[in-house]
Amino acid sequence: MPPSIAAGDQFGSAVAISGDTFVVGVPFRDTRGTNSGSACIFYPDGRKVVIYPDSTTFAWFGSAVSMSSSHIVVGAYRESNARG
Repeated sequence: MPPSIAAGDQFGSAVAISGDTFVVGVPFRDTRGTNSGSACIFYPDGRKVVIYPDSTTFAWFGSAVSMSSSHIVVGAYRESNARG
């Protein structure tokens, strides 16, 4: 598990699996401000990658995750800076 995951961060509230790789949402993690969130990608070779939002507080980045063999999508339920 990545460092600094706290009990209230909701690690695992969203999970997606493709083959032997999986992504786990951590929407209440305080990475860029209170409850900004993150997502953790776990690869079969043991690598772990943590991705963070561009936003700051209360984005809930990681509240939804999805993946295919070549793409990962991470939702940010309360992000107010949506880009289209």
